[in-house]
Amino acid sequence: MLQYSSDITSTTDMPQEFAPQKKRHYAGQQYYGEPPAKKSAPSIRLGAGFKWNLQALANAADAVESGGKSPVSALNELGVRVNYSVLQQGGPAHCPSFTVAVTVADMTFEGWGHSKREARASAARACLAALLARAGRVLPAPGAKQPQDFTSDEPGKVPVSDFQCLEVKMKPPPSVASVKSSDTSPEGTPPPAPCPATALFGASNAATVHKSPINVLYENYPGLSFTCTFGDGEPLDSCQAPLQLSHSMRFKVVCTIKDQKFEGYGSSKKLAKLAAARSALAVLDEGRAESPPAAAMAGFLPQTLADRVGKLVNEKFNEVMKGDLVHSKRKVLAGIVITINNRTEDARVIAVTTGTKCVSGEHMSVRGRVLNDCHAEVAARRCLQRHLYAQLLMYASAEDPKVPIPESDLEPLPTGGYQMKPDRQVHLYVSTAPCGDGRIFSPHEQPQPEPDRHPNRLARGQLRTKIESGEGTIPVKNCNNVVQTWDGVMQGERLLTMSCSDKGALLSRVMKPVYLHSLVLGSLLHPHHMYRSVCSSYL
Repeated sequence: MLQYSSDITSTTDMPQEFAPQKKRHYAGQQYYGEPPAKKSAPSIRLGAGFKWNLQALANAADAVESGGKSPVSALNELGVRVNYSVLQQGGPAHCPSFTVAVTVADMTFEGWGHSKREARASAARACLAALLARAGRVLPAPGAKQPQDFTSDEPGKVPVSDFQCLEVKMKPPPSVASVKSSDTSPEGTPPPAPCPATALFGASNAATVHKSPINVLYENYPGLSFTCTFGDGEPLDSCQAPLQLSHSMRFKVVCTIKDQKFEGYGSSKKLAKLAAARSALAVLDEGRAESPPAAAMAGFLPQTLADRVGKLVNEKFNEVMKGDLVHSKRKVLAGIVITINNRTEDARVIAVTTGTKCVSGEHMSVRGRVLNDCHAEVAARRCLQRHLYAQLLMYASAEDPKVPIPESDLEPLPTGGYQMKPDRQVHLYVSTAPCGDGRIFSPHEQPQPEPDRHPNRLARGQLRTKIESGEGTIPVKNCNNVVQTWDGVMQGERLLTMSCSDKGALLSRVMKPVYLHSLVLGSLLHPHHMYRSVCSSYL
């Protein structure tokens, strides 16, 4: 019970009973009563009375550095009015240049790029870099740090310090012959291995920029010109496109560089222009033209000769089928071309064939009046055999069969018989990969420089048979125990016709000692699958 004194006359003088103060926790510390006042966030001052939060600026820099935001978006999210203006625009039509200025508070920064978007991003990055420099932080240059791709099969590159060159990949020990022929120092010690070259104030492993052949031509030959027509040379303003042209030669583009002309064909104007640019680079600037990874492998035909072989076969087909709209439609085109010392100007077309079907068992002929396999590659092989027989008939009808005939591709042997002349090369052209094991890849699969990563899959190296009266192939079950008989086929058994990939040995060796010098494919080519199906199965 409380007792009050009689001396107290005002309610304000009354004694008050205070409740005990509650214990509070804040940020790992104990305090009593009200929480302490919040500390002001660190900031940097700009001109004209502007102030920016340093933490927000650091977060924006981290977002730009990691690639999550563009410099323009990060700068706009800081809450300060930003003004962009185009200062200058110039450069050629194929490679313009822009200069953009960004104004923040009382500061102005400039950026340069091949488009207004690139120039704006460059100016915004320069602004962020300057603001971070005031806070004692450096914004990395664009491209110095690339986001890691966790879905890629390629091993990540280990960054090398700009001032460090400590490790060099060990090379296998050279052979004795190579050691004797190599240069040595006067003391007899081998020269030291060179250190990998690195930039002094930049990224050590700069990523190689893959440019289009058209861009490379524009950069190195500014005076070039492209002219596009239909495949037969008709102008594009004609009333109707020629119907007898093949799909892969629908358009023709001629690239003119310093009185030199290079042709390219394609199913679209873009593909035809790209083919013409590649043809020009292969002749004019072969050292700069970036070849595909498969071209680094040994045993590949020069690109100029391969393009010439494909062009001759397509032109001969269009010439033969001119005006024939019914038979000019085809899916697969094949041909045989013979060259002399691999010279493109002496190339001759021996045969042009088309076909994608094989006969069914019920239409087989006992007298040999029906061809079982009418695929284009197999028909081209038959035409080459007829050409060789025609060459033999030239000697048979001559007065002295042992005297060489200059215009013939064969020559007599001292021991009897004939052989192909040493300076003759036989090339087989196919517009697409042959059916069977050489065509089990996806058309969208990119060729890899390394061999097949899954060589032990059951689909690899399978013996396949063609579908009767249709297209495509299917694997053969129990191929070692299959005995094909005439009665069995007549009673409904499947007629087994080898796929074109499984006939690689017959194509590469027609008649001793005649061999195919090269196999040229127009499209849908995967080097590793093609090599396995044609060569590796018969080693």
